[in-house]
Amino acid sequence: DFLLAINPESFRKFGNDTKPEGIILVETSAYAPGWGLQTDNLLCVPMADIVQKVTGRQTSINDVALGVMAEILDFIDPEALERVMLRRFPRQYEALNRQAYLAGRTYVQEKGVESMHPGRLQSDFPADLCDDTGDHPSEE
Repeated sequence: DFLLAINPESFRKFGNDTKPEGIILVETSAYAPGWGLQTDNLLCVPMADIVQKVTGRQTSINDVALGVMAEILDFIDPEALERVMLRRFPRQYEALNRQAYLAGRTYVQEKGVESMHPGRLQSDFPADLCDDTGDHPSEE
């Protein structure tokens, strides 16, 4: 139903197992066209760039993903998710985790979900990144 793919291996391994009505949230650097995806609900988000810009680290990329998910999935209460997230991670990283989470939410609020489809990101990324404009054969 939902796949979060932060690395290319996860995208390749599980991308074509996502149901036709499912959603794939993929880090832009993990996306590669050419896989037989069953869903058109593919959202590319530069989570690594976002977290690097906001926190100066790559270790909070999951928090950015949670922030994006809080905005795109209507059954998630964003404030409740933030509270749970902060309880689950070490207290010493609370400020960084919150920054990353809020940055993910802000990205969706500012860009809009419709702009996250791979074919619509050409103004933000190089042409070969998240350019999904045709049918793709399965990897097998």
